[in-house]
Amino acid sequence: MNLPKTEIFHPVSDMLDVMRKRFKNRQLFVLTDENVSQSCLNLILEDFNSIGETEVIEIEAGEESKSISICSHIWNHLLENQFSKQDLIINLGGGVITDLGGFVASTYKRGVPFLNMPTSLLCMTDAAIGGKTGIDQGNVKNSVGSYSNPEAIFVCTSFLETLPEKEIKSGFAEMLKHALIRDSSLWNELNSIHSINCESIIPYLATSIQIKEAIIEADYYEKNLRKLLNFGHTIGHAIESVYLDSNHPIAHGEAVAMGMLVETKIAQLMNLTDDENAAGIISGISRYFNPTTFNFPSFEKMKPFLLNDKKNVGENIMMSLVKKPGEAVYNVHITMETIEIAYHVFQQNKI
Repeated sequence: MNLPKTEIFHPVSDMLDVMRKRFKNRQLFVLTDENVSQSCLNLILEDFNSIGETEVIEIEAGEESKSISICSHIWNHLLENQFSKQDLIINLGGGVITDLGGFVASTYKRGVPFLNMPTSLLCMTDAAIGGKTGIDQGNVKNSVGSYSNPEAIFVCTSFLETLPEKEIKSGFAEMLKHALIRDSSLWNELNSIHSINCESIIPYLATSIQIKEAIIEADYYEKNLRKLLNFGHTIGHAIESVYLDSNHPIAHGEAVAMGMLVETKIAQLMNLTDDENAAGIISGISRYFNPTTFNFPSFEKMKPFLLNDKKNVGENIMMSLVKKPGEAVYNVHITMETIEIAYHVFQQNKI
């Protein structure tokens, strides 16, 4: 599998210089959302036009746009503008844009070239990397999707300066996850950060990205090792889906952080991790994501989403769990009873 390596740039001009050399005279179709259009696209649209004729497809921001109806809208736009396989889709935005844009590109004319240009920390460290694309169906996250690799992944750290603190924290949750499953030294370094901001996290960005890339190179189709990246996501996706179902979406990273807390308690209940490691992990995550201030949905609302999790095997709920920082296991069968016990620990503030 020929996987693109993530290329990191600072400032924006360095990234644009590379684009001019690599994509000169190709027609560009930029998929973005209304928020990114104002904060990032305006900074570089004139430069895009100097590379090649540029068409912008702007959609509404938010998880609700990861739908088949929005896909149909984009497909029609590409058809009307005679998009060809010599042209290039640029997914400029966060995880919604790269998930959606990658899926559109992988299915239009059975696959057309695209480039991921993530603008959020969450997308830079997670969604833009690895070839997974997807949309939501019935408020079940990423239940329809494909594997498809972009021609390139361009990360420009200057875009981080446009993000509110909430979005920086959301991406930081994925960085914590990478450290917990694979790199105890990174975990210790991240836990030394007193305030999460662009300046404090950029020094660790490349390491976090490299952890995900190494796992994907070893197991692209998620037969074994790549499943480790699902740590925190069984519970996290269920929480996120409940909020999405109620039309009150929350940040993906916040949901994943709560998921990592609950799944650490599950690992402790199953004796996969000892009390000391569990306490250290829970304390480390809680420094940045306080579970006592989080409004956990009822467990009954969680159940349907847990049962529909794409990692399940038949009726068996499967999780990836951390034994200690830097060491994790996958394909762990968890009973609903164990999940409920661990979930109530945090829901009832008994940590």
